[in-house]
Amino acid sequence: MFYEMIGFATSQGDVTESHLPEIDLDKAALLLDFDGVLADIAETPDQVQVPDDLPGLLDALVERTGGATAVISGRALAVLQDILPDFKGTLMGCHGAEVAGAGEVRGYAPPDARHVAAVIGMVQGYGLTDPAYAVEAKPTGVVLHFRRKPELRGSAYRFLEAAIHDLPGFEIHYAKMALEIRPAGVSKGSAVERLMQDAPFAGRRPLYAGDDTSDEEAFALVNAANGLSVKVGEGDTCAHFRTPDPATLRAALATLIRD
Repeated sequence: MFYEMIGFATSQGDVTESHLPEIDLDKAALLLDFDGVLADIAETPDQVQVPDDLPGLLDALVERTGGATAVISGRALAVLQDILPDFKGTLMGCHGAEVAGAGEVRGYAPPDARHVAAVIGMVQGYGLTDPAYAVEAKPTGVVLHFRRKPELRGSAYRFLEAAIHDLPGFEIHYAKMALEIRPAGVSKGSAVERLMQDAPFAGRRPLYAGDDTSDEEAFALVNAANGLSVKVGEGDTCAHFRTPDPATLRAALATLIRD
């Protein structure tokens, strides 16, 4: 079976299928994370490399799905637009808090700008306490990365917890070797739910691919909608299918276009 040959396998759990089923792109909605899914994760966010084949692949997917292809990322929308400047589908940044598609940019659940600035300032100051930290400021919050020194996770969480103690409307979320402060209620799950209600996504069968704990809510929603959920990389997941790396996922998507 093709997908097993190129590296797809089912996750642990109540899954009976042993390969990724075919999906008709003419009736599908593709919902794809970026870092760790379409491109390899870099040591710091600004070091990410866009694979040579990715822009052309995304163009073809947008065309085959009638525009129902979205990149949903924790990155800020402006950063995504710089990384994928010619992408003609929908871009969702900050876990869906920012959206660009159909010629317009819109936002959801805007946080208090003064509170966001205060949180960013505190985290940037704390990030100077160890050179292993990397701070990623966003319009809706901030990420504290510790990939270069994973043992910082506990102290990082305690600091972030204290930082938002007196600031309403924020939550701390775990990510791969990072912790993020973002507005309460903003998630990739709510982003998918909202996206699937609107054209050109509504009425199509969703395929969601992600790699992180922040993708699990989206996996669950897609599973409930009889869609396809694909975990890229290792780790516990509720996704029904798994592939080892972004290159394998891109190869599988390219094959769907040719079918």
